[in-house]
Order: sequence, then C-alpha cells, then structure tokens
Amino acid sequence: MTITLIDDVVEVAKIAKRIQVAGEFAIDLEFVSEGRYIPDLALMQLAWRESGKVATAIIDCVNVDASEAAKLVADDTLATVIHSGRQDLQLLHQKFGVVASNIFDTQIAAAFLGMGEQLGLAKLLAAMVSVKVDKSQQFTKWTKRPLTAKQLDYALSDVLHLLDVSDMLQNQLDQRGRRTWCDDEAQSLIAVSTSQTDPETAYLSIRGHQSLKPKSLGALAKLAALRANIVAETNQPPSWVIGDKSMIEACRRLTTSASAIGNIRGVKPNAIKRWGKEMAKAIEHGKSEPIDIGRISQDVLSPEQQSLSSILVGIVAVQCAEEEIANRFVATKKQIDKLTSWATSNVDKPQPDLPVLSGWRLELVGQALLDFLAGKIAIVYRDGALRFSS
Repeated sequence: MTITLIDDVVEVAKIAKRIQVAGEFAIDLEFVSEGRYIPDLALMQLAWRESGKVATAIIDCVNVDASEAAKLVADDTLATVIHSGRQDLQLLHQKFGVVASNIFDTQIAAAFLGMGEQLGLAKLLAAMVSVKVDKSQQFTKWTKRPLTAKQLDYALSDVLHLLDVSDMLQNQLDQRGRRTWCDDEAQSLIAVSTSQTDPETAYLSIRGHQSLKPKSLGALAKLAALRANIVAETNQPPSWVIGDKSMIEACRRLTTSASAIGNIRGVKPNAIKRWGKEMAKAIEHGKSEPIDIGRISQDVLSPEQQSLSSILVGIVAVQCAEEEIANRFVATKKQIDKLTSWATSNVDKPQPDLPVLSGWRLELVGQALLDFLAGKIAIVYRDGALRFSS
C-alpha cells in the first residue's frame, strides 16, 4: 500500500469533511520533544470508516496547517478514539487551542478491563486483533523529510486497527457495566491535558519545597515563577533553564549572585549567562516575602499516619485486583494521604472532597475505607487473601 503525506490545506479540509460524515475517527500524533518544552508536531495520523472499510490519512504537519483536522477532536458530535492520549491532547491544545470533547482512550478502557494499568498499543493490538507492530521505526526523527515508506507504515499502524479495537473494548465495558466509569476517566484526561501551571504557584509542584524555611520558600516561589515565564517565552525544557534540585539548593542557601548560583551542581553555564542576574534578583525579591512553612507542609504525614496510609493503599490494591481495575483510576497515593490526614485530625473537619469518596469509586472501595477508619470493619488474612471482617 502506497502512503502519501497530505501537505495541501485543501486536502486537509476534504479529509475533515469525510470524517464528519463518518461520525467517528481515530487519531495519533508523531512529534519531536527533545530540547523543547512544547514538542514540534510532525505528523497527524487519522483513520475512519467509509462504506464498511477503514480509510486513512497522514497529514504532514511540518508543511501544512492541520487545524481543520485538529478541530475535529473538539466536536462533541464526533467520537474520537485515541490510545494513551494525554500528550497528544495536550499538544493539540497547545498548538491549535483545541479542547477535546467526546474521547475514548483505549489504554484507559483496557485498564478498566484488567488488561494492565498502562498497556502499550503494540501489546493491545496483539491481544485484541492479533496484529504485530514493527517498532523498529519508533525513534524516527519525525520532522525530517522525506520519510521512508517503512516510517510512514509504522506511523499509520498507530491508527489503522484502533477503531476495531475500540469497538471490542466498548462492548466488553458495556457487558461489565463500566462504560460510564471509562467515560468519567476520559473527562479527567481532558482536564489534565488542558490544564496550565500558574507561574505564581509553580513552586508547589517542586519536590522538596516543603523542607524549606519561610524565606527560602519565598525565594523558591519567585525563582519558579521566573523559570515558568522563561520556559513559556523560549520553549526550552525547564531543566535547561535550571533544574528542580538546583533551584531548591539555591533557595536553601538564599544565593543572591549569578556567579554563586552558577557554582551549584547541575546549573548550566549558558543558563547563567542568559538568566543568572534575573535568577539572583528573583531570590533576593522572594526572601523578602517569606511563605509560612507550616501552612504549606500541613499535609506532610507523621510516621504513624504514613503507616495508616499504607494500609489504606493496600485495601485499594486488594479491591482493584479483585475487580480487575488499575489502582490509579480508583485512588492515587496523594488522595489516600489526604484521606489519612483528615481521618487522624483532632479538628472536626468535613469529609474531604475526593473522587474515591463519591460515585462508583465510593461503592467499589471508598465506603470500605471509611468503614475501616471508623472501626466498623477489620482486615484479616483468610484463605490465602486479605478480606474484610465485620
């Protein structure tokens, strides 16, 4: 089969119209992320059905505006099938301003059917439709032209069978009454893929910020905001400006000279040459606006709380294994830590607003967690497995 790259905007529009008539399509992207904060989009692979057969197209995003095709993902009248779609949906949002709507992610669906938490597409295709994918072209530099027939064939394989796999997975989800669960998680995926970090609160996502004293934390807040703005302006990865560990150390020392920041391990000389003075000013400014470490670290668990949290995580794991659902779709460790903090607090606080304590998750395992914390049930080892005992 000869595969032609679409590099004409009129042809892109024609393909978009054909997909709108079909009502459902699969999409995948190829991009290059090395040395960039927002990756360079190279290819957009599409598949849809016409007259009972799968039609396909690959759009050359290096040489043509693919916005007419990208907009399809935001059309709630169309079903969009994708596999492990977080990065693709994020890139579509960053490049085209597209907010996805009616998404079915086959990796999420597989996780709700006990097939593994983050099942790769190759393994999914092998399991569902007995197709073996040649992954030898996986690390192609996709922005380089021309692309070989073998490279295009690999790119197309990401969508060629995805609609058939989607049909099979949706049938299984319907049989087990889990379709709405999968749809809910798809909405969470959309939210994550379109979320943006506020430079003013970027420091809260930096590992180790809780260990800093108030002046150092204030400095980190300003330095992290500076880095976020530089990244947005230059499209360089954050670590190319200054890495998290180096930021923590610079702020711990309250380093207020560019040369001193440059002496910290991991800081690149070119970064200091370009932004060293700005970094020093940010730390100087931030230390004059200290942040209360007690307020920031209030959710850090004590050793006793950590032990309780581990038990709760175990309860979730046991229930998820029994129901053949990936743990992360039911409750994350961070959510369990918040539940633990609330349950062990001496202050009368309302029940935390956590996904595991509402909807199908509450029925699946959330109520068991609350009953265990209230002393209504115990966990016992019986017949080779952990079980609940009243």
